Amino acid sequence: LTNISTVVLSIVTNVLLAKYGATSVCGPDIPIAVIGIIFKVFGIIISIAVGLAIGGQPIIGYNYGAGDKGRVKKTFKTIVLCDTVIGIIATMLIEAIPHIIIGWFGEGSKLYIQYAVMAFRIYLSLIMLTCLTKATAIFFQSLGKPVTAIAVAISRDVVILIPALIILAAVGGADKGVESLLWAAPIADIISAVLAVILVAVFFKK
Repeated sequence: LTNISTVVLSIVTNVLLAKYGATSVCGPDIPIAVIGIIFKVFGIIISIAVGLAIGGQPIIGYNYGAGDKGRVKKTFKTIVLCDTVIGIIATMLIEAIPHIIIGWFGEGSKLYIQYAVMAFRIYLSLIMLTCLTKATAIFFQSLGKPVTAIAVAISRDVVILIPALIILAAVGGADKGVESLLWAAPIADIISAVLAVILVAVFFKK
C-alpha cells in the first residue's frame, strides 16, 4: 500500500505540474524535472530512516510479545532519536546547499536552478517529520497492529498530501500553481506527524 500510494502521488503531482506549468513562466518541463529529482532525494533519505526502523522490528516485536514494555519503549525512543538526527542533517543540507544537490543530477538554465532551489527548500523543509511518521508506521507493524500501521503509512501521501496538492495548485492558479502546490508537502508532514504522535501516545498510555 505504501508503494502504491507513492506511485499514485507521483502521477497526481506530475499531472498537476504539467497542467499548471504550461501556463507559468517555468513551463511544464522544468517543474516536472525538478520534482523527479526531489522524489529521488526524498527516497534516499526516507530509505535510511525506514531501514533503521525495520532494523528495530524484531526487537520491538519480540519484547512486546514477551511483555517487556520498557524495552519496547526504549527501542522506539532510540529509533526516533536516530531518525531525528538523520532528518535534521538532511534538512540542514537541503536548506543550505540545494544548488549543489541539484547539480549532482545535471545542469540547467537560470530559471531551472531558481525553481529547483525554491522547490527543494519548500517541499523537503519538514522531511524530518516524514522520517518519524514512516518510523511510527513500522513501529505499529512490529506490534502486529496492521490497521494502525496502514493508517499512519498512507495518511501523509494519500489522505493529506494529494488533496492538498490539488487545492493549493488551484489556489495558486495559472501563474503560481507550480509554486503554491509545493507547500502541500510540509502541511502534510505536520498533520501526519500530529496523527502519529497521538496514536503513539494513546498506545503507551494504554
